[in-house]
Amino acid sequence: MEFPRPGRRLGEARPPSHQDYWEYLQREQPVIHTVPPTAKGRLSTWIVMRGHDFPKSVHLNHKLDKGLMELGFSGRNVHELTVLKNDWPGILAVQQGNTASLMVKVPVIDLQKGIQSQRDQPWLTR
Repeated sequence: MEFPRPGRRLGEARPPSHQDYWEYLQREQPVIHTVPPTAKGRLSTWIVMRGHDFPKSVHLNHKLDKGLMELGFSGRNVHELTVLKNDWPGILAVQQGNTASLMVKVPVIDLQKGIQSQRDQPWLTR
């Protein structure tokens, strides 16, 4: 028996941008690995990605509606990142649970629109 997650009703389809964004990444950014999207509620706004050569504990979180991209290091402390370099312009080091992340602002993606309608975003162009 399937139980809906918070913010989702049974059988609710994913927003068009989840599929569009996945297809865009497959086509334009083949070094980034994402699993094909599954049914998500309308409140689902994160895409989790990995580089093909990333260690298992390293991942990218694209928080579409917040305009944030995070490079996360599971099992690490933010102090470990700031010891290496603490003056990254425009990059914030944050601790979230047992994951230290480097966070940068990126343009917001409206999940109710497809990626094609937002192709003018600088980060979507090559």
